[in-house]
Amino acid sequence: MKKSHFVCKALALSFLFLSLSFSQLYAAGWTEKIKQKTEAAEKKVNSATKKVSEAVDSRITPSESTKNSILTTSEKVEKAKEEITPEQKYYIGRAVAAKIFSGTPRANNNTTIEDYLNKICQALVINSDGLIPYNGFHVALLNSNDLNAVSTPGGHILVSKGLVLAAESEDQLAAVLAHEISHIQLEHSVKSIKSARTVDAFFSVVETSKTIATNGKSDSSSSFSQLTDDLTDTLVSSGYSQSSEFEADSNAVELMAKAGYNPEAMTAMLDVLDKKLGSSNTGWGKTHPSPSTRKKAVKPAVLMYKMKSGDDTSSVRQARFKKAIASIK
Repeated sequence: MKKSHFVCKALALSFLFLSLSFSQLYAAGWTEKIKQKTEAAEKKVNSATKKVSEAVDSRITPSESTKNSILTTSEKVEKAKEEITPEQKYYIGRAVAAKIFSGTPRANNNTTIEDYLNKICQALVINSDGLIPYNGFHVALLNSNDLNAVSTPGGHILVSKGLVLAAESEDQLAAVLAHEISHIQLEHSVKSIKSARTVDAFFSVVETSKTIATNGKSDSSSSFSQLTDDLTDTLVSSGYSQSSEFEADSNAVELMAKAGYNPEAMTAMLDVLDKKLGSSNTGWGKTHPSPSTRKKAVKPAVLMYKMKSGDDTSSVRQARFKKAIASIK
């Protein structure tokens, strides 16, 4: 009986609840309770969201080492965009020359031949429209019997004693010097340096990304100075690309023609190198394409600037060549 009464009462209350209008619900305070519960739920969601954000931020907010890495990367990327100034080229070149001298010393007591080589160099340059380095061009003789020559972006040209003694005429020496002058004027080494700076910036970007990912813990990136040292070794030991060598040969022929030297001396010098080097993997044999390959590539330029009949003054040049060569000790 009691149970039946309880059920009837519950049904009556349920009917009463369902029959209430919206205004009655509002008056009874139901909407206020819903609002309170909604606000409470929002607070919980906001709190959870904040905790998640803080957790994420703790992973991606740069630490001091990361900030430094980002700054270094930015500086290197900007550095890679900059032009290398004439002064910088000179000091880079001087450093390269010093490194070469530390391995192969300068020939002593050979001022006569060095003066002679510098005069040939100046004769080629003064008739050229190409750039002049910050401190001009300077030729020095290396105390080495290898057949080799190298130039730096600062205008330093280093020629081995062996290569000078292999030449058979002043015009052939002019071909050697014009080739090295061309490397400088065409800025082949500068392009290599710029490339190294860009690579350094790239590596720095990669390392910075790794630093962020590990929250400040990263292996040290390759330093710019190390890359510059590697570049110096590449220029001295490996040489330029084949296309750069061909370009330098063609430009050299033009320099020779403008200065009054016989352009055919370029191919004659390549014949000498071909005979002297053979299958050698040292000196020019290590840093240049084969002489026969270069001869084929430079032939169009030689034909273009072929000396006109009646312009040859080789006898005069040959006399001073023999005198200068005789001074080598």
